[in-house]
Amino acid sequence: RSASILGFNVGSTAYGGSMTSEDYAAASAEIRTGLLSGTIKPHIAARFSLEEAALAHEALGRTGLNGKIILLP
Repeated sequence: RSASILGFNVGSTAYGGSMTSEDYAAASAEIRTGLLSGTIKPHIAARFSLEEAALAHEALGRTGLNGKIILLP
């Protein structure tokens, strides 16, 4: 079975939600495990070098952008 999650913010759930610090730590560990194993694959919309940070910032304001913007060293 295949599924997609378009967005989720663990922080907003933890702060002001019902998550305890232990819940937050456990969720963060599960997310990290999923990222490292490749089970969770974030959609990357664009990659920019640090020298192109201004372009990356402009990209954030574009409509239709779907995914993460990555700054590379």
